[in-house]
Amino acid sequence: VATEGVFSMDGDIGKIDAILELRKKINFRLIVDDAHGLGVIGKNGHGVHEHFKTNDIDIIMGTFSKTMASVGGFIAAAHDIIHYLRYMARTYMFSASLPPVAVAQVMAGFEVLENDRARIDRLRNNCRLADELLTKYGIVHNPVESAIITIIIPETDDIRRIGKAIHNRGIFMNSVEFPAVPKNAQRLRISMMSEHSKEDIAEMARCIKAAMSRPN
Repeated sequence: VATEGVFSMDGDIGKIDAILELRKKINFRLIVDDAHGLGVIGKNGHGVHEHFKTNDIDIIMGTFSKTMASVGGFIAAAHDIIHYLRYMARTYMFSASLPPVAVAQVMAGFEVLENDRARIDRLRNNCRLADELLTKYGIVHNPVESAIITIIIPETDDIRRIGKAIHNRGIFMNSVEFPAVPKNAQRLRISMMSEHSKEDIAEMARCIKAAMSRPN
């Protein structure tokens, strides 16, 4: 069974606890892609296994291009699984090693993650503030479970106009359009960071409100 730790489109956390309960009845291996969970969820930002307080995930995979701001990715698993993948995974066999500078960058990122808990706290406080301000302005958004916040744009609204209006105010925000998602599920996708200031977040909320309030 393969799932995500944090689903990248809506930022919702995977039901790992329910899957682990199911595994008590059915024998299977569990693979979790934690690309958007590492550095974000769990008490110390270690990801989905820490969030659910479990060591029963067989394979945890992820990327270094998100929290670690580098390139490449990783697979963490038992020795026999890693040994098998080294010989049998075609994607591994035809991949080159990471550049040393990228590895150094990742190692430095892990060091910061381990030793600077304040960054995790700031990120979570920023997510809570964004949630509060968007709610205050009546902007309907997904429940905030991670650092990804999405705002569904009604079919009657022009998502490109809204996205352009926000961009013109100096704010970068992904617009996810049809056919990547259904026409009734087009959305703005906000990626929160620990380095955002309260003023940044307040300005973002005001810009979204202004852009969505204009008639089409």
